[in-house]
Amino acid sequence: MRRVMVLGDPYFVTSFRMLGAESVEVEDSSHLVGELERLTAREDVGLILVARVLAEPVMDKVSPFLSRTRPPLVFLIPTPASPGKPVDMKALLMRALGMGG
Repeated sequence: MRRVMVLGDPYFVTSFRMLGAESVEVEDSSHLVGELERLTAREDVGLILVARVLAEPVMDKVSPFLSRTRPPLVFLIPTPASPGKPVDMKALLMRALGMGG
């Protein structure tokens, strides 16, 4: 089974850690692309969730990761600082784990 990874500030990643996801605390947007490159090269990672507020300043560099069609899939998750549209987490996880279309 593939892993779920979460990238964000300490507050953001802590809530996902409590759900069993692995996480990487990213200090600021300038370090995000390097972490995405490192994690997308891993075969054991199926899904990478990124705090939207962290990705917005470097969206031009993050966009290619968001358009991936094979695992690990990369998705932006809204935070209180950057509200967004609702996300169907169950469908997202099933797709990343290879159990759904």
